[in-house]
Amino acid sequence: MVNLAGEAGFTAVEVPLRDAYRDGAPRTRDLLAEAGMAAGGARFPVEFRADDRTFAEDLAALPALAGFAARIGVRVMCRSVPPSSDLPMHLALPIIRGRLVLCARVLEEAGIRLALEFHSPLHLRRARPHEFLWRMEDTLSFARSCGENVGLLLDSWHWYHAGAGTAEILAAGGDILCVEVADAASLRPADVRDDQRLLPGRGVIDFQAFFGALRSVGYDGPLTPEVIGYRHPGPPVDAARAALDATLSALDRHPSSPVAS
Repeated sequence: MVNLAGEAGFTAVEVPLRDAYRDGAPRTRDLLAEAGMAAGGARFPVEFRADDRTFAEDLAALPALAGFAARIGVRVMCRSVPPSSDLPMHLALPIIRGRLVLCARVLEEAGIRLALEFHSPLHLRRARPHEFLWRMEDTLSFARSCGENVGLLLDSWHWYHAGAGTAEILAAGGDILCVEVADAASLRPADVRDDQRLLPGRGVIDFQAFFGALRSVGYDGPLTPEVIGYRHPGPPVDAARAALDATLSALDRHPSSPVAS
């Protein structure tokens, strides 16, 4: 994966944390250096949405994983919050918050921040009996309540389908820790599915407004294409290169925007 990303032109890569941990920090740093890559973000390795036993086991392993992540250059971990829940909001929210507060303290000791992503399509909000966190402003408020080192992962596709705008980006400011980009087709909310994303610049999202708001808040963190459902006829490296080229093309139209990595 590291070599493929480097061949496609990326300058940083998301680290598969548990696999890399087994290899050790020196070996992981060497692999990144050989490919000319930096460590980007990492998937947050605690399943805070599961049963108590699973959460407790993951939390116990977090200090070692967080320390390792810091040693290889990871500065932010990312995970989505559920857009729907088996429990009503007033019961589910304190449970999730309490768990993330504990996790955030561990990450803070390692100098790592936690970016929470909201998922907005209607079909995901209806997957379970009760809606949970799917609006940008609600997820931001929740993230801030979990710790000073907790913020947002902002995905342009979910931003669009949540009905958010530049005001929400400006309100989030420096609490936007990671950005992912994909474009959206013009579909009725009931017809939208999470695997229907388009390359940036191929759909209806106003990237001038999106990138302009990010520029206004001084965002300079990672920018990653996440084009779930995109099909490319060539090999994986060509698909990765096409996603990167489309992202850079969108940035070229807004040259003061953050640089992809």
